[in-house]
Amino acid sequence: MNIMFLTITIALGLGLLSIFTQKYKKIGWILFLVNASWQVYAVIELYFMKGKTETLTIAQNFLGFGPLKLVLKNSYLGFLFIGGSILITFLFAIYSFSYNDKKHATKIPGLWILLMGANFGLFLSADWISFLLSWELMGWTSYFIISHGKEKSAKAGLYYYILSLIGASTLLAFIAIAMNGSGSLMIADGIKYFAGLWSSNPGLVLTGAI
Repeated sequence: MNIMFLTITIALGLGLLSIFTQKYKKIGWILFLVNASWQVYAVIELYFMKGKTETLTIAQNFLGFGPLKLVLKNSYLGFLFIGGSILITFLFAIYSFSYNDKKHATKIPGLWILLMGANFGLFLSADWISFLLSWELMGWTSYFIISHGKEKSAKAGLYYYILSLIGASTLLAFIAIAMNGSGSLMIADGIKYFAGLWSSNPGLVLTGAI
């Protein structure tokens, strides 16, 4: 069972369903709790599947890099981050379900669910395309979550968007250098490329790391 891709697909599906049914605010928070519960189950499954890799082929050729494949890997570091993130989110989902009654319910649970899917993909991505897709989804959902509500929230969201745009631009440049230098879409190959550059061009490596 492709538990990692399935978890992301469920998050995207429930997130979109929540957005389209946001007229019924309570349903969104129910879906949020359902998704959080599923992700807790997925993390438990991943605990017994350390080192497992899942691959989804999108195209047979991509810009001369060979087949375009979305690759997720259950690495030890990725599992640590996703496990902590999901545990906190699950506790938040339980609290939100009881708090968001008719008086307090808002229309953003769909964005939270999409953000959960983005985080799952981001922490487990083994290739640059999966990483970028997850990064962009994380950035946009975070922006709309922050901007939701009062005028101060909108200003904070704009500030976040500007910083996120700068960060995404520099990240894209770093990834382009890694892909061009390594000839691969895999993150591990890009890291090896920069590691090999350390002796000849440490300035470039430090710039990319920063």
